[in-house]
Amino acid sequence: MRMKKIGKTLLCSMMIASLAAQPVLAAETAPEGEVNFWVKVESTNIPELKAYKALKYAASILTDGDQGKVTMNLEQDDEPLLSGSIYLKENTLYIALPELTDTVFTADLETYQKELLGETDEKAPTVNPFAVLDPEQSSDQPAENLWDSQIEWLQGIDYEALTERYLKYCEKTFEYVDNAVTTEDLPEASYEIDGEYVTCQGTSTVIPKEAMLRLIDATVDFGLRDKECRQILDTLFGSEVDFDQDAHDIQESIYSSAEEFLADTYIQEYRTPENEQAAIHVTMYSDDGTYLGASLINRGGETIDENFYMNYGIWADGESVSYSVTKNAKHSDSVTTNTISIDFNISDEEGYGNENDTLDIVTSYDGETGDYTLTCTVAEDENNLGTLTSYGVLTFEDGGLNLECENITWMSEGKYVSASAGLYGGELVSDLSFDVDQAKLLDLFAASDEEIDEEMESMNHKMQMIAMRFMLAQGMLTDSLGIE
Repeated sequence: MRMKKIGKTLLCSMMIASLAAQPVLAAETAPEGEVNFWVKVESTNIPELKAYKALKYAASILTDGDQGKVTMNLEQDDEPLLSGSIYLKENTLYIALPELTDTVFTADLETYQKELLGETDEKAPTVNPFAVLDPEQSSDQPAENLWDSQIEWLQGIDYEALTERYLKYCEKTFEYVDNAVTTEDLPEASYEIDGEYVTCQGTSTVIPKEAMLRLIDATVDFGLRDKECRQILDTLFGSEVDFDQDAHDIQESIYSSAEEFLADTYIQEYRTPENEQAAIHVTMYSDDGTYLGASLINRGGETIDENFYMNYGIWADGESVSYSVTKNAKHSDSVTTNTISIDFNISDEEGYGNENDTLDIVTSYDGETGDYTLTCTVAEDENNLGTLTSYGVLTFEDGGLNLECENITWMSEGKYVSASAGLYGGELVSDLSFDVDQAKLLDLFAASDEEIDEEMESMNHKMQMIAMRFMLAQGMLTDSLGIE
């Protein structure tokens, strides 16, 4: 009996691993689509990885309505070494491991719940493990397709009407905030935009702490009182929170947390003569001495996110954490080159634990051919930790993505590993069918101890033979035995 349970558990591991993809595969309205991925090590000077140059790993997820298939393949020198397929249809999984056995294992998901997760009379939630009940539905009435019903219900909400109710409920609070906020003009300042300095007009705005607290309190109050908003909260949190019982505590807790963190907020904004935002600076000093600052500076470009500088930092108790992002884009015919620099800093007054990490990224992309290049460099305290380079072709067609990575190389301290890879995501182009010899089916939960033991013993033997074949092909076995 123990071997049977162990065998079932091992065979079910593939089934359990597939549950992450199952919400898509199992839904009756799952869209038709496909995701394929493969990777192969091409060269390396790392001894531990040299033996794996001959291997290529590939995986795919196919979906179409109420059926789906997940496949995984491992090839050695372009010859199949090990593969597996998981096919889902009508709430039943079919698991095939052709190199290990001719048997195709089947498992009904409701039986799976009862056998491995404990006996229950409720419908198996594995139809969608992330679904929650419709608020209009009793908790003792599980839905056929909970995920679909929730998406449909949330999409059917009249969010415009909900917003109107919120604005009306908080109308007096907004009036208070408007009256509490103060603004004044600032002296002109120059900012570099598209390579030229532009004189910009500045405005200073101060938002008092009390005004923000009132708005937060009113918003939480509305969320806990409005019937439809409560239904949304119940949907999102389910039975984790009793909003009727804990409403007062929830509101008080949110208010206390906001009161501890917030302070008067100062905003300085600068705009060009064409009324485009050139820069915005936000600062906040809390009562406990914590200082928070953030800035966003627009440096031009064809779109607002092409060239900019952004930073954020928080200082408290003699310690600080800050990061900054600088992005620049250049265009030449159909090629766009982006340079991105990210800095992350941690420091304290004592000088202990100071850290400065940087990530520099340079990309180029040809919008006509799809050719791309990528270089990423990681450094810590100015010491280069490693560089990642890649080139290939990236195209977008019919809303899908096709990546042919001719080379991707990681280099660090003289060690390197190079690989090729591919990725496709989009319409279903592969065969989703799953042909099964009915005579070779074995129900995982109806099988006898002897049947499970026999399959496990046979699979284990073939697995050892596959491993030995791989080791012999790569010289790993002769090396370990000291054979010339």
